[in-house]
Amino acid sequence: MHIALIIDSERMLHEGPMLSRLCVGLLDSGNNVTRIVPAVTERGSEPRRDSASGVANQISVPMKVLPWLRRPRVEQVAQAMQRSDPDVVYGWGRETWPLALDLSKRFECPAAINIWSVDLLRVMPKGRLSTSVGAYIAPSRALATAAREVVDASLVSYVPQGVAIPTEPSSIFEDPQRPISIAVIGSGRDLLSYRALLNGMSKLLKQNFNVQIALELRGPQQHEIWKQAQRLELLGNISAITDAARFRSLLTHCDMLVLPERFGEVRSLILEAMACGLPIIAAEDPYLDFLIADETALLVPDAEADLWAAQLRKLLSSPDFSRQLGRAGRRYVQEHHASSSQVSALQATLERAVHGESFDFSSGS
Repeated sequence: MHIALIIDSERMLHEGPMLSRLCVGLLDSGNNVTRIVPAVTERGSEPRRDSASGVANQISVPMKVLPWLRRPRVEQVAQAMQRSDPDVVYGWGRETWPLALDLSKRFECPAAINIWSVDLLRVMPKGRLSTSVGAYIAPSRALATAAREVVDASLVSYVPQGVAIPTEPSSIFEDPQRPISIAVIGSGRDLLSYRALLNGMSKLLKQNFNVQIALELRGPQQHEIWKQAQRLELLGNISAITDAARFRSLLTHCDMLVLPERFGEVRSLILEAMACGLPIIAAEDPYLDFLIADETALLVPDAEADLWAAQLRKLLSSPDFSRQLGRAGRRYVQEHHASSSQVSALQATLERAVHGESFDFSSGS
């Protein structure tokens, strides 16, 4: 099976390592994979070179073009394919969808669309725009269930996000002489949630817990979040990072991971932290169904400082409990989210799209 895998800049930044492993896994399963990635001129950076790009054919094209340039872009890709037509086109990232649909019509093959967040459910291709869509792929069961309420349920598949499983878990809460390191990641959109978390952390610092916080600061509310930390006199305990995806190896060696927001966004970094044995504390989010209350994570049902303080205190005051929770999350990821599981599930989904029902490529736009 020849798979054209399209990745936009945003997904390449946040999910580059996972997508590279996925590509290599598909190649190892006997597929031919062509990666279509953003052109060098987009966002001022050259597409990432990695293990997958060394063995897979790679084509660089602009992801955002004016409407009358869509057809020339398709022909550019077709020529670069060197007469090796794809059997399926898989778009990963919102900016890839127009190109994925255009290519599916050009090559008369199905398109697969990845739905990695609940926000995408409102804009996913449907109706006459989706005549060539053969699969909608969601990385959590809850997202797949929600997608089935929006489009043809038979076209929606759950394909678990896959991560590499380290041989040994990270050592957490090992040295009582050093600060406990807490990684806080999020999109920086929900100021109320961050205020509740930071106020909860402030309560714990007043109880003389020794912590150091790696705080991801990006998004529209990042300055207000910083000001809130300043008002609470937390800056001495905070190291700010602009994008957690660039610091994966650092964050997965912290003592715990905290997720203050609930936007239904599946990030492989969360699963990577779990695979490393880090305990997770997260705002309760029904779309992240791999975070199971008191089994694989501690959940906070409402944006209230006292609730955050209580859950944080459970981990900070009991290293044994923290390690136990981290090991439980690691076992869950080993059983349900290994890279091999993602590859096999995606392979089966794409084969169904290719060999399933026929599609009317003449209709739609």
